[in-house]
Amino acid sequence: MQIRKELFILHEQYMQYNSIRYRVVRFVLRYILNRLNIIVCFIRFYFIRKKLVYDEQKCNYIISLTSFPSRMNNLWLVIENMINQKNVSEDYMIILYLSEEQFPRKVQDLPAKIKSQIKRGLIVRFMPDDLRSHKKYIYAFHEYSDRCVITIDDDLLFLDDFLSGLIKAHNNFPNLVIANRAREIRQGKTYLQWPLIYKKNVLLENVLTTNGAGTLFPPNSYDFRFVNSDLVKEICFTADDLWLSFICRLKSTSIFYVGENIECIDIEIHQKESLKSINNSTKLNENDIQIKAISEWALRTLKKDFYLNNYEC
Repeated sequence: MQIRKELFILHEQYMQYNSIRYRVVRFVLRYILNRLNIIVCFIRFYFIRKKLVYDEQKCNYIISLTSFPSRMNNLWLVIENMINQKNVSEDYMIILYLSEEQFPRKVQDLPAKIKSQIKRGLIVRFMPDDLRSHKKYIYAFHEYSDRCVITIDDDLLFLDDFLSGLIKAHNNFPNLVIANRAREIRQGKTYLQWPLIYKKNVLLENVLTTNGAGTLFPPNSYDFRFVNSDLVKEICFTADDLWLSFICRLKSTSIFYVGENIECIDIEIHQKESLKSINNSTKLNENDIQIKAISEWALRTLKKDFYLNNYEC
């Protein structure tokens, strides 16, 4: 729908301004876009019912995400949004990684709409451990280390050309991480002072990708030694973006920044349980604590810190 595209672009243009006037305009645009997105997903789910067709052994792109029980009733919107991506060949799978601890009866614990989407091509993997938000990449990296893995969050809706945009950029820069959203890394500043980057279609150096907004990871774009569940539990359990960015920057500090979905439209879900509310608290910024933890571990192990400063003797 062209109107969704135009409203989205307008919303994006106002993101760089923070006066009350612009915040009000953004709120109104976000409200309209949310309603339009839900209507579109509703029509697609009940009337179009597209099926994903793919060869699991040859499929080149894996869309990987995770969730938890309190978000499951709205998750079908995100999945329907991904099933109906446009201008791409039928060469991608959608895999939802869930914890058996949270879903002990497995498929029986899932909402009816998710069960219906499984019949239309959604893959659900139930894992024995609960790695929180790290589930959206760590299992896929192990299971499909020879494929491109695309991570998304469970509460964001994207434009219909989201996937084709990432793939087009990947074809031009096949060895680089392709990101839709990122922050400047500002050493010496708190994470809350790291600004979002408002650029499009540019090569960037040593930035923090925020991977739930859509990031494509080619094979070998991350240091596979550290795709390790025990390490993330020990060092960086509630900040998957920090760990994932770090292990990618160890391989290459360059990314290609698409920036087309810099502020993806979030489903209106009560965020009481979200990691964002924990990590970005002004009282106790968990991101700063975990950046420090990564640096301390990396200094012992790799003789460098989170910012990639070297400390060789």
